[in-house]
Amino acid sequence: MPHGAVNGAPGFQRLLAELRGLESRAGIADAERVRSNLDAEPRDRVLQRQLRELYFGVAFGLQRRRLIAKHREVSRFQIAWNEADLADATRRSQEIERKSREGWWMAAIVGAALIIVGYELFATAGALAGAVVALFVGNGIEQESRRRQQRAAADANSELESAEMRARNSVELFSESEERTGAPDESLEHAL
Repeated sequence: MPHGAVNGAPGFQRLLAELRGLESRAGIADAERVRSNLDAEPRDRVLQRQLRELYFGVAFGLQRRRLIAKHREVSRFQIAWNEADLADATRRSQEIERKSREGWWMAAIVGAALIIVGYELFATAGALAGAVVALFVGNGIEQESRRRQQRAAADANSELESAEMRARNSVELFSESEERTGAPDESLEHAL
């Protein structure tokens, strides 16, 4: 199940190695550097154009189509991973929001136990003393429970924001027609 960046995903490193091999055989070693920079800045139009120019600069049409097909396969894997990760992060965040805090019932159990023990040891005065102690201990338990819930919610929201950013930044640089023909798609060229 996805959780975090796609780089650690099973199968992704294999796809990336295959893409690197194709780029190496095509003589476009610069593609690795441009792609690494694109990983850091996925919406950078200049880097997107540079990578496209490297791919379309490959002289042999079959090799160019294979490069584009493998790049699209890597992109689709990343997009699918990021969408699944976003769905998981959304679900986890919603579950934490709905989850009730356990502090109130834990405080009630501890409080009742303190009152019973106080009564057993010192009768009514012990029960009253147990009730006073239970008030403070129960309050502490409830506050700690609230803090844990707030930390969990903050962590889940941070994870959700990261997943949303990765999903927003998922980009396919090549179209299906470019994969099929090996020639630049003019409509996509103008969009970049």
